[in-house]
Amino acid sequence: MQTSPITPSSSCHDILSGWKEIANYLGKSVRSVQRYELEFALPVRRPAGRRGGSVIATRAELGAWINASPVRDASLRPRLPDKDPAILADFTNLLTENRRLLEETFRLREEIRNARKRLRNAVQIIVRATSPEPFAPALCPASFAGSPHTREWRRLALSA
Repeated sequence: MQTSPITPSSSCHDILSGWKEIANYLGKSVRSVQRYELEFALPVRRPAGRRGGSVIATRAELGAWINASPVRDASLRPRLPDKDPAILADFTNLLTENRRLLEETFRLREEIRNARKRLRNAVQIIVRATSPEPFAPALCPASFAGSPHTREWRRLALSA
């Protein structure tokens, strides 16, 4: 949108200085007005060479921007169906199924967590049972089981 320069003859009452004044004039929050500038090209001006910071706007330009903005037609919005018992019953069934699946997901996650613990314990027992004496848990913690460091310790112990 092309804007004309603000001239000294412009009334100081027509100029809004800062985000708060602009927001109050439009009846919106400061954050909304800043978003309008980015998304909808709200006509604000900044000091030369500055991208952020203070801004000014004229009431006339803001009014023109409001009048030029498209307004959504309420008749184009999708209308919610009346309380059709069949639709409500389907929706209720879907919610019930969703709740059941969520509970099953939590149950399966817990089962997997327990199975991983049992597997980790079984591997530790096997490693301890098959390791030579230098690989006692004090020298080879369970967290390193199967790591390259453990294989190196075994190689060094067997060559000794």
